[in-house]
Parts: sequence; C-alpha cells; structure tokens
Amino acid sequence: MAIIHRATLSPSKLELIEKYLPVQPWFTQDGSAPPELLGAYRFDDPDGEVGLETHLVSHGGKVYQVPLSYRGSELPGAEDSLLGTMEHSVLGTRWVYDACADPVYVTALATASSLDSGKPNSSWTWTACWSHARVPSRPRAAELPVAKSLH
Repeated sequence: MAIIHRATLSPSKLELIEKYLPVQPWFTQDGSAPPELLGAYRFDDPDGEVGLETHLVSHGGKVYQVPLSYRGSELPGAEDSLLGTMEHSVLGTRWVYDACADPVYVTALATASSLDSGKPNSSWTWTACWSHARVPSRPRAAELPVAKSLH
C-alpha cells in the first residue's frame, strides 16, 4: 500500500489543477469562483514508484474527475500531458501528469474497475469520500475481462 506523507507541496495539487482545467476542451469555465477540491481517491502502484490519485473538483455546478500521477522523474513520451513539477518536502521534485497518459494509472484503473460476477473488484475499499485500491499486480491485456453492458 502507498505511503501517504504529511508533506508540504509547492505548488499545491490544487494550484496545478487550477492552471490545467481551463485549457481542457471538456472543461466549462464559467467565471465564478475558482475550482474547489472535494476529495480524492488513490490507487497503488504495485512497484511503489508512481503516485496515482484522482481528484474530485467542483466548478460552476459540475464535478470533474481529474486523474493525476506523480513521478520522481519524467515520463518519456508524455511531455504533452505534463501539468508541471512540484516540490515535495519528503520526496523531492515530483513530475505531475494527466494520469490518462500514464500507463501505470491506466493499468491500475482497468484492474480496479474490472467486474467479477457483477460486483466491483474486491481491490476497492470505500471509506466516506475516499477510496483506496489495492492492486496486487498488473494484468496483461489478455487477462482483463471483456466489458459487459449494464443495459
């Protein structure tokens, strides 16, 4: 399971998100107050190297899910998905990415969201607004179940 450090971040995650959202084609800027962080949920990287977190952000009456990955070095080929860097008081410089471009996040999300007998994968643990996924290993594409329609 990931270690959550009580650390000082500069810039903060919300500051990076506030700069990122307005340039996304799916974001609706309404001129109201800045985005508000409602909460977040995390996934574990089985190798313990990449921080994986999806933020729930409210703005203009809508809630957006903003997936981020945090790395100790640059992710080759993902320059267009880099939100920026931040200084973490415990871990040092972290490269922050739109996690949809990070293969570790994509694998963790696919693993956690796979269905088994119509029930959410047992790797999910829910507590209040937070969830934590414990993903024991990265499945090969051939091991992932085929998505079934809920209709």
